[in-house]
Amino acid sequence: MLVVVCGAAGPTDLSVKKGHQTQVHGLCNQLNAVEVATVRQLIAGYRESAAFLYRSADELEQLLLHQH
Repeated sequence: MLVVVCGAAGPTDLSVKKGHQTQVHGLCNQLNAVEVATVRQLIAGYRESAAFLYRSADELEQLLLHQH
């Protein structure tokens, strides 16, 4: 279960396991500017990591194709 607590320090992993609900209502009205910036940085980091993994998969696939 993902629980968002405004201003709480903790892990930055926002993943939610299959079958669990996301609980965010009633914990805070709005994220402050620092929290919004932090979430945007996480999003950018996740996208950068995904792009790297995608490129790596393409390179590995090309290596396999050249082997046969």
